Amino acid sequence: MTICPICREAHSDGDRVCAPSESVGLGGAAPAPPCAPPGEPDPRIGTSLCEGRYRVLEEVGHGGVARVYKATDVSTGRTVALKILHPAYASQSVVVERFWREYRFSSLVKHANLIDVVAFRRAEDGVLALVMEYLEGETVFAVLARERTMSPARVVPIVSQIALGLATAHAKQLVHRDLKPGNVFLCTASDSPRRDVVKLLDFGVARDNSAHAAQLTATGAVIGTPSYMSPEQIRGVRELDHRTDVWSLGVLVYECLTGKLPFSGKSYQAALGGILGEAPPAPSTLDVPIPLPAPLDAWLDRALAKRPEDRFDSVGELADSLGHAFGLLGDHTRWAAAARDELGSRLASSATFAGDGI
Repeated sequence: MTICPICREAHSDGDRVCAPSESVGLGGAAPAPPCAPPGEPDPRIGTSLCEGRYRVLEEVGHGGVARVYKATDVSTGRTVALKILHPAYASQSVVVERFWREYRFSSLVKHANLIDVVAFRRAEDGVLALVMEYLEGETVFAVLARERTMSPARVVPIVSQIALGLATAHAKQLVHRDLKPGNVFLCTASDSPRRDVVKLLDFGVARDNSAHAAQLTATGAVIGTPSYMSPEQIRGVRELDHRTDVWSLGVLVYECLTGKLPFSGKSYQAALGGILGEAPPAPSTLDVPIPLPAPLDAWLDRALAKRPEDRFDSVGELADSLGHAFGLLGDHTRWAAAARDELGSRLASSATFAGDGI
């Protein structure tokens, strides 16, 4: 396998098609071809696209295959985000198909914790555009880049909301396949500056396991971001199901709490070898700002079980077990709406968890 320098995605040897896996939602950090020469203004800013429907205000993000703008829907007055495909990819059928799928899958699955993609349009200059709800905030990737770790009192509600959104997709037989910090966007709740509202981004490489679904991925192809891929993803197994998202969510939790990836290695091959055949360091043994409880070790063993059948049966079960490992009562449907201070006080009083959790 090789890693594409544009999308950072692993491809099987001989696969020359680059597909978008790096986040290109708001907060994306991958390099992008410039829309205008350095030092010159972006020609799209201040113009109207799609037969005058959307007035472009400013650039707010970019990724390997697309650029995102803040815009106004002049017919409704609503602020939206325009995700515009780089012209260089307009002739690549796989990229265009996945751009389309991001819209189609969003239209199939609606949930408060999944970004809403409201339209798929072609602009006057021929480029393709997705019209999405506009979000203000930052990705988990940006938070970790700045703070290195996140408190359990913040992680538990985030994971609970991810589980609620993903469960809705899984019920429709959709597997995200690219769950990672760059695809988890955090908005601030209108009623509390200490409560995150999660929006899961980018179903462009999702797998549709419903009956009669047309599959874009060839047998043996590897789709996803290497550090967050499950063992079966690495092996290119065609029959992936929702348990590959269970694995990726386990990796994301580990990274948020410890500031480290469970399988990093000194090389790409070493990291893949760890995913396939090694156990990660137990969280409770790591030197982290907030000590982690021993029950979290057993949680991790199940979340990152090498065989899908040995993992949690659902993302909801994973989220419930995570909270219970910290001594919380209830389930993820309750914790999803909790503010950090509220959960922090519960964690501080737990006999299982030593630390304020805030």
